[in-house]
Amino acid sequence: MTGRIEVRISVGCTEALAIQAAVNTLVGNNSVDDAIIKALEKLRAEMKTGNAELNIPPLEPLQIQHLDFNLGENLAVVNGSLDNLYITGLSSFVIDEISNDLANLKARFGLSFTEVDFKGIYDISGSVLNSLDIFGNGPFTLNLTELHTKGDVIISSEDGTENSPIVITSLDIDFTLEGFKANFANILGGGAAGDLINSIINDNGLDIISQYKEEIRSFISKTFIGFVNERLQSYTLKEILDYLGVIRSSRMRVTVLRRSSGPTSSGPTNVLYKRAPPSGTGRSLKTLSGRAFLGNVTDGVSTH
Repeated sequence: MTGRIEVRISVGCTEALAIQAAVNTLVGNNSVDDAIIKALEKLRAEMKTGNAELNIPPLEPLQIQHLDFNLGENLAVVNGSLDNLYITGLSSFVIDEISNDLANLKARFGLSFTEVDFKGIYDISGSVLNSLDIFGNGPFTLNLTELHTKGDVIISSEDGTENSPIVITSLDIDFTLEGFKANFANILGGGAAGDLINSIINDNGLDIISQYKEEIRSFISKTFIGFVNERLQSYTLKEILDYLGVIRSSRMRVTVLRRSSGPTSSGPTNVLYKRAPPSGTGRSLKTLSGRAFLGNVTDGVSTH
């Protein structure tokens, strides 16, 4: 059975989204998952080249001007910043999993990257065991191999209605990686001491990441939410739900994310996709209200 059943009934937010989820599952055609996958594939294709028609610069490499971070407590504490950060390899992502829970405006994802490289200027200070000072500033490089990510993202809107700007309200992300290699020029003033610290970091990098993984996850989530929400202000929740083919009542209010109690969904409602959609499925990418959406990225996405 193919195609999508159109259900038009005046119901509330939760009921309308649940109906759409159930219908998609029954007919075996998850159009929302297909649309998300297709948008991600379009985004990947345009990350290196950008979109001249829409005046969108290339996003590979991704440039971030400044980031502050604070890691560790008790035995080791490091505070610092990164400037003129360039990240390459993001356009190599492979979609491992995409599924959605429409009733809760929640999506589960899994993305893998063969290799991701970072370079920029670092500035750090801290201590180990409250006795050994850690300091340094200068150029740095970082190489990650076989990076696998998975998580859940929840969206809503600024005032709870579908006609206000979309926001990401929650991102729970986890990751694994197989390879880690770094070099921090001038750490501990450079020289033999710097070479020793770099050697220790490289020999124990995966263990260090494992030890501080929860803090790293939190840092990634907060950084991503702030970065993306700033660039989603041009779009309303209605535009995105319409684009993804979600059927709702015209009187619907997005209140499901504002519940103070009650159980949350334990997993995606719809069919799990671990493949790219067949050609021709989902909607073609297009502009919404005269603005480029998802695959074409917004005018504000330039990170320069």
